[in-house]
Amino acid sequence: STEGGRRRIMSSPAGAATANSRRKGANPNKDPDLIAEKKEKKAERDALAKRRDVVKAASWKYGLGCGGVFIGCLCLYSLVTISRASITTVQLDDAAQLKEVFFGGEPWMLQCANENVTIAEGFLGASKRLSVTSNIKFGAIDCNGKLPSNKTFWQRFGQIPKPFSAVAPVGFLFSNNNDPLAIPEKYINDAKKLSEWAEKYSKSSVQELSWTKTFKKHCLSRDVCVQLHTKGKFKVPTWLRGVMGKNRGLKFVSINRKLHKTSFDHVVRTPRTDDTAKVAVMRRHKEGDVFSYTLTPHKGDFTETAVLQFINDVAVQGIKNKDTMKLEDPIWFDTPPKDKSAGAKKQRSSSSRGSGGRSSQGDTEEQERKESKKDKTPEDKLSDAEKARLDAAKNAESQLSDDDDVVVSDIDEEEDDGLV
Repeated sequence: STEGGRRRIMSSPAGAATANSRRKGANPNKDPDLIAEKKEKKAERDALAKRRDVVKAASWKYGLGCGGVFIGCLCLYSLVTISRASITTVQLDDAAQLKEVFFGGEPWMLQCANENVTIAEGFLGASKRLSVTSNIKFGAIDCNGKLPSNKTFWQRFGQIPKPFSAVAPVGFLFSNNNDPLAIPEKYINDAKKLSEWAEKYSKSSVQELSWTKTFKKHCLSRDVCVQLHTKGKFKVPTWLRGVMGKNRGLKFVSINRKLHKTSFDHVVRTPRTDDTAKVAVMRRHKEGDVFSYTLTPHKGDFTETAVLQFINDVAVQGIKNKDTMKLEDPIWFDTPPKDKSAGAKKQRSSSSRGSGGRSSQGDTEEQERKESKKDKTPEDKLSDAEKARLDAAKNAESQLSDDDDVVVSDIDEEEDDGLV
């Protein structure tokens, strides 16, 4: 029968092989090519999975590294800020430190404080704000204590004594070898406003000379002063501000040659135009118990490179050159020496006597002026002197430079002996 014949075929070797081939053909999963293809795809999947694991691990490590770097930077910034924002205690018995703070030229913000008065929050906040972005230093000083000169801070700088406390702090700005500038009450308790005020008023400046006393203070009473001789109103170029910023320990002054005469006009020529200046360095030398002075004019170009090199050589290092000239006594600003004035008066007197009737008329007028002065009371004389001072101040003020941010008036200045 048919079923019996099928059994006989399966039981024989040839029949078994035929049956296996048929099963393989009927089951595609056992096809060698298909199996090889599956293995290849599995290998690709394994490779992709392994690559994803590697990328994930690298990303995690990179993230940790970046986070560590970021946290480290924050810590470093905090440490720098805290270290730089520390308030320096200015010791009253340390003359070297006092001279550095008062007359070194670098900007210092000082708050009056003692063992009973702590630093105000606004002052401390401003010190933190400016610790990284500015070179302004912050300090505390006992304004009621005695300096080496046996004067208090108030007496030394001609300030009116004020009570100070943490609630009502009192402070001053020292910068560019200028007199201390009182911090306005409306700013000292506000860190942001105080920071802005300090940055504005600590910028490098030029002292415009209008009085004999300020010429003595800023030039004759210092070892070095840098002079800018101008033809009229002078606007300080931007590059010169940078030069001054690099030399804050030096005093920069300007002399308007249209308004003022000096005993050394022949050494420094007047500029040809209003937009330039002639630079000169005056140095003081001690010879025994007396001082002598030299003046070195800059005869190069009025450019940043040339002026910076000249100031570094002559003002900072004290190098003399072929143009350095020793100034003869007396050295004067605006007011010639009295002996020359007396000689001029004698000449005018002799010439008037030789002119006949006009001399007698002049003598009569002079006599009348003297008599009128004798009749005036001390109050009248004081009033006239004050009026003359105010008139002179107004006249000088009208002639000052328009560059208010850089050029500073000396109208209200007092003399300073430079002692601490």
